[in-house]
Amino acid sequence: MTPEAVLAAEEQVRAAARLGGTSQALRVLMDRSPAQQQRASLFAMSLLRAMAVPADWSEAGLPEPPQADPSVSADQPSCPPLPVDHRAVVLLALTAMDLHAAGLRINERPGHWERLARFFAGRLPETAPELLRLRGRVLAARTDAGGTSPEVSLRSTAPAPRPAEAAGGAEANPADPA
Repeated sequence: MTPEAVLAAEEQVRAAARLGGTSQALRVLMDRSPAQQQRASLFAMSLLRAMAVPADWSEAGLPEPPQADPSVSADQPSCPPLPVDHRAVVLLALTAMDLHAAGLRINERPGHWERLARFFAGRLPETAPELLRLRGRVLAARTDAGGTSPEVSLRSTAPAPRPAEAAGGAEANPADPA
């Protein structure tokens, strides 16, 4: 591995750490006023636009941040872009949507979460924890909005399996009333 490649890899690790730290710091603002949450959401989006490999973020249902002042971005240290499927990018996008959705009406939230889920569904492996968390957010938003789709209904009304059934083992005791 060449020294340049090592330096580039180290820079990418630092960029990911910055995004991860920013995501955690922005989560603190979930308890603030809607105006502060919206500003934080726009800040997160400006970071995503600047630090993630170019993607059409409008496709993701996230707010479009105002164009950055070129003189301000000239003062910032340059970072290598991260791929859109990088965990730090996904977590910052989740945080941006949390902040953005907090200012929306409850019935408007599912559509935004669904767009973000579709955006990442084609970019992340099916078993990625971030994608599973995102799909959970979609279901929660639908439930909060009073959704009654079969997927939501099954999730909210299905009885929990008993231990013997869950293990696929012995039949239930007929004397057991449960």
